[in-house]
Amino acid sequence: MNKKGFSAPELMVTLFVAVVFISIGYGMHTYVYKEISFSKKRAIASNIAESHLRKRASLSELSDCDLGPDESKKRTVEQITREEDGKVTKKITIEEDLESNERLSGNTTIKNTYWCDPDQDKLMVFEIVVTYEFDGVKYDEKQVLYIDKK
Repeated sequence: MNKKGFSAPELMVTLFVAVVFISIGYGMHTYVYKEISFSKKRAIASNIAESHLRKRASLSELSDCDLGPDESKKRTVEQITREEDGKVTKKITIEEDLESNERLSGNTTIKNTYWCDPDQDKLMVFEIVVTYEFDGVKYDEKQVLYIDKK
């Protein structure tokens, strides 16, 4: 007897191969979508950090390490002794909230850190770190400005 069509084993193999291809395609799509989303979020964080760095770099507060009275509760001042010469470097860290017009969702913070020259009490390094979340994991985007004030 001559039957037309697929036999049961041929149909099962065909369906199995189709499911494998669909699963691989979906996995690749999901991976690429996540990578694109992460890259976009990282680019936004980098742009925020750079804009804050440029805004702060033009301010007069960067002229020396006397940043005024400690009015912020999110401000810390540390004295760090350098091992190579024993001099004390002042490190001032100020955390600020992200402005509502900036496009990062979730828990996002900006941390400004000022490193001061121990000899002249002049600013040496200004660093901004934007901390953001993606897929339940925290990431940091850092921008640094080195200052030569002679």
